Amino acid sequence: MNTSLGPGKKSAPTPMRATDPIVVIGGGHAGLEAAHAAFRMGMPVVLLTLHRDSLARLSCNPAIGGIGKSHLVREIDALGGLMARAADAAGIHFRVLNASRGPAVQGPRIQQDLEAYPRAIGSWLEETDITIRQAEAMDLQLRGGRVCGVVTREGEVIAASAVVLTSGTFLGGRLFRGDEVVEGGRAGEAASNGLSAALRRAGLRLERFKTGTPPEDSGRLHRLPRPRGPARRRKPRAPGLRKPGTA
Repeated sequence: MNTSLGPGKKSAPTPMRATDPIVVIGGGHAGLEAAHAAFRMGMPVVLLTLHRDSLARLSCNPAIGGIGKSHLVREIDALGGLMARAADAAGIHFRVLNASRGPAVQGPRIQQDLEAYPRAIGSWLEETDITIRQAEAMDLQLRGGRVCGVVTREGEVIAASAVVLTSGTFLGGRLFRGDEVVEGGRAGEAASNGLSAALRRAGLRLERFKTGTPPEDSGRLHRLPRPRGPARRRKPRAPGLRKPGTA
């Protein structure tokens, strides 16, 4: 097993007793961190994603960190995760929010290159033995009240010692555009409805959380006046999200 954890970090995985892999459903931020963490613990890992080429795809506002989430990213980094490392590598604009206020309300935020961030994550995943499968999870196999496998749309049964569900907005997702309501996990991508039904059959209650993207002005509707006045001095680059001194 390749034990590389990315640039500048190598560590032997800790062996665990399990013959079946940990199956991670979803290839977004949470799924990739879960798969990478399980690999570092010495577990065989299978990552299921609806679209292999959309691993680590960023949102329409590709920023990592901020007031509410920069401390979470740093906690992930402290535990050996990938997000902060990739954010620093793919960053195109570094800023500390609320820099004029006290440290309790400050937060670094890094705008990302939409293509460089997934490339950075992908390059580190290639150094692992994580098996990435393009497949849709449709059902869960239960034995004695525990999940023991995942059934794909093609009918394949993947035995699992544990299942980590990180399907995010794709789990029974709906898209709202004014009065129009369509099924989807993201614009142009299908929702995962079969897995939602499987969770309900297992007795779990599902609730819906809302995330929103405001309409954007293309700039063709009107001309904005050029700002006038003295040129602003460029501020020095803000620090990244990784702990100072780490490679």
